[in-house]
Amino acid sequence: MSRREPLREVLDRVANVKRASPTRYRARCPAHQDEKSKNRSLVIFENENGSVGFHCHAGCHRDDILLLIGLQPSDLFPHDEWMARQRYKCMMENKPTHGQLRTLVENARGAATIVEVGARMLSVGEILDQMDLTTLAGASSDLQEMLNV
Repeated sequence: MSRREPLREVLDRVANVKRASPTRYRARCPAHQDEKSKNRSLVIFENENGSVGFHCHAGCHRDDILLLIGLQPSDLFPHDEWMARQRYKCMMENKPTHGQLRTLVENARGAATIVEVGARMLSVGEILDQMDLTTLAGASSDLQEMLNV
């Protein structure tokens, strides 16, 4: 197989492809659907690490589908050159990865909860002690820093 992106390699070998989301596609399953079929029972998706997965809603086996489209299981995983290019591309564009974004959202959620609780306490007239004020200021600072990513 050529040294191409695994997702592109799979998509080029199946028919009736339709993009369902940025990393998810639907296509006609080569194992059980004929050329006249307009249904898209094969879901093809790209994982965070660049590997490709797929699932036929009719229950067709992965190996049968791979055989029919002329690929091996190893073809579903990115090659070292592709992974290096992706890492370099991500670094050059300074975009956070999916995992980094998930961590960022989780951290923001925690800091936002602290700010919300502090605001509610102040709105009903409660007096915050120095430790509460320090915690609130730290959470606020964390949120501001996260927004600058």
